[in-house]
Amino acid sequence: MKAAWIPNETFKFPIEPKRRLKFQLQWLDRFTWLTYSQHLEGAFCKFCVLFGGSTAGKGGKLSFPTFKQ
Repeated sequence: MKAAWIPNETFKFPIEPKRRLKFQLQWLDRFTWLTYSQHLEGAFCKFCVLFGGSTAGKGGKLSFPTFKQ
């Protein structure tokens, strides 16, 4: 992986229906280990994905209730 996809400022993140939460673009600057997948509509620890081996992706996706901001 040479570069992670970074959404632009106009990207519309999906809204979690129950609690009406959505990913915040500024989290990518605040948490340098964090990356967002447009295809999978979720946040991931980029190091876990790269170096997690066969366990990567099993619990690696951060659900929106994890973010309390």
